[in-house]
Amino acid sequence: MPLRFRRSPFTYLRRIGLAVLVLVGLIAAASFPPAIVVPHAVAIATALARAWFYFCSMMVGAAPFLAAGALAASVAVRMRVALPLFALLFPGCDCSMNAYAPSLPHARPGLSAVAIVWGSCCNPLALYTTAAVLGPRMLMYRMIAGAIATALTAAAWSKIPAPPHAGTCAQPHNFSRSLVDLAGRGVTSFAIAAGVSAVFLALRTHSMHGLGPGAAALVGAVLSPCSSADALLARALFAEPGTQLVFVIAAQCLDVRQLIVVYRSFGATRAAGACCAAIVACCIGRALVQR
Repeated sequence: MPLRFRRSPFTYLRRIGLAVLVLVGLIAAASFPPAIVVPHAVAIATALARAWFYFCSMMVGAAPFLAAGALAASVAVRMRVALPLFALLFPGCDCSMNAYAPSLPHARPGLSAVAIVWGSCCNPLALYTTAAVLGPRMLMYRMIAGAIATALTAAAWSKIPAPPHAGTCAQPHNFSRSLVDLAGRGVTSFAIAAGVSAVFLALRTHSMHGLGPGAAALVGAVLSPCSSADALLARALFAEPGTQLVFVIAAQCLDVRQLIVVYRSFGATRAAGACCAAIVACCIGRALVQR
């Protein structure tokens, strides 16, 4: 038989799978009456729609920062600017870190750790919103806990060897390819964390005011909020100051988005080191607040 008339063997498997799926659907439709199925279907559809809206709003809100981070990193690479210093002083949201973090493995491990952790947790926008929403006292504790997480991460990364794939940044001579590559990585990394956060927010059905610091750290890690919004979320979700501090530190140093960025750019071992440093910083920060 000529090749153009042959059917792929997977075609028949797909037909069998479709037939089985239709059969299972008919059996389920015959077993469960509409009076039982419809309310649950409406609730599930509502939750999915809410999660989709949350996801879209996060992506739209982060898009300018992702683009700005990619553009700034591409310019810095082309001009051979010291990227760790640039990341520390970049006056933007931590969302931009998703874009230019892949450029940092070229620097010394300690400087890269300082840029990643301090730039995410204590960037100018995060410090401003913390002071405005939670007050100057909480701002001081945030800076102390952020400095602890930064110092411990830098010390750990200095002892951990770089992974084989580190330093995959685009070359300085190709600005357009560097920009597209960094922006694409930033969008991919942020989209995963935004999807997890959107599902969590859509499924949340009760207040969190009674949660302890451990649960607050878990909530912050899963939600992965923007550093410009974590103080506002901490004020709305938690009443106790120590729990609020644990939430904001975990939201920027222990969160899914941050760990994905570190894992993709620096490897699993350094991501584990950053995670341990963040846990220690959360514990010390809460102890200082409770003192």
